[in-house]
Amino acid sequence: MPMTITEKILAKAAGVDRVSPGEIITCKVDLICIDEIQIAIFKDTLDKMGTDAVDKERTVFVVDHFCPPTNLHQAEANKLIRDFALSRGLLFFEGSIKDQLLWENGLIRPGMVLVATDSHITTCGALGAFAAPFGPSEAAIMAVQDSYWFKVPETIRCEITGRLPPFVTAKDIGLYLLGQKGTTFANYKAIEFCGPAVSDFSMDARTTLCNMTTEMGAKNGIVAPDSVTEAFLQKWGVKEYPVICSDSDAPCSETIKVNASALEPLVASPHSPGNVFPVMEVEGTKIDQAFVGSCGNGNMDDLRIVAQILKGKTVHPRTRFIITPASRAVHLQALVTTGALVSGQTCSVCAGLEAPLLAGEVCITASPRNFKGRMGSPEARIYLASPATIAASAIKGIITDPWEFK
Repeated sequence: MPMTITEKILAKAAGVDRVSPGEIITCKVDLICIDEIQIAIFKDTLDKMGTDAVDKERTVFVVDHFCPPTNLHQAEANKLIRDFALSRGLLFFEGSIKDQLLWENGLIRPGMVLVATDSHITTCGALGAFAAPFGPSEAAIMAVQDSYWFKVPETIRCEITGRLPPFVTAKDIGLYLLGQKGTTFANYKAIEFCGPAVSDFSMDARTTLCNMTTEMGAKNGIVAPDSVTEAFLQKWGVKEYPVICSDSDAPCSETIKVNASALEPLVASPHSPGNVFPVMEVEGTKIDQAFVGSCGNGNMDDLRIVAQILKGKTVHPRTRFIITPASRAVHLQALVTTGALVSGQTCSVCAGLEAPLLAGEVCITASPRNFKGRMGSPEARIYLASPATIAASAIKGIITDPWEFK
């Protein structure tokens, strides 16, 4: 029976020839990533298990939210994870978003099973890996044992054709899917992105697509490895890995077709990623803050399009424009001279831990979520959009269609 790439990866990890959607299997987990937000529960679970014998080869610890800490609670969490990891000789990173850290350090390979205590680890599926979020207690068990149970997800096939118009990005594709299908249509399913447009996408665009599957309810998002994957991984020293792809006749629960050529700039209005409209329908809305960054939109493609729109222009004096590169490596490539504030390479602004919004303020952001209270006051309003739309809006101080700058 033919299988999808997600099913093949899980079958390989379970040591069996084939698996079927809905089947409960026991899989070897290749990599577990724990962050400072969840370290206390992770450590408490280990204490209850009566062990701290964490597998050094498969476990990574990351500080990427409280960086730098802004209160004593955050500082204590950072100290706890740092002391735990370093005192045991475990791999520890600090100061960049975890997804970037994992692949920039050559830790991700196509065909692997990766879990993390972060809902947006799905981003890493862009490299052809099964990447899914788990709770810290489950992560603790996986870090001690080499396997854990998984339910094999059904797969939704998302076939993207055509070419994106100017200033329309992968973010707009994700918003289009959320607007058309809602935020629960992929609950506990895999979303596989494929088609000629995806083959032409850069790795940055693919990571944005996989990142946004979390807001669709998906267990994982994934793109099959190809020459783009190979070139990207070689840059980070990864040369050998299995090439696993879906069988052409593998059954899927649904096939969604998207014509990229027909898309326009979109925005998700408060307070749901699924509340999607063309930018022109909310154009003119005054904004107080604009943000480009986060795990889904802090890469060089995102910063290049911002620089392209802002070239020769300045940020509106009433608008705070914040850019957060996803890692130090991205930061070092980016030179911003446009009046934007460049913050540290972390999740802090996206999660409202830095630059919190006041009651009544409006923010347009490239981060994954616009839930009430996500970036500060629950009385603030958050709009999701592409980096192109955000740059255009930052210039004018109101939500602006980037096509105005074509």
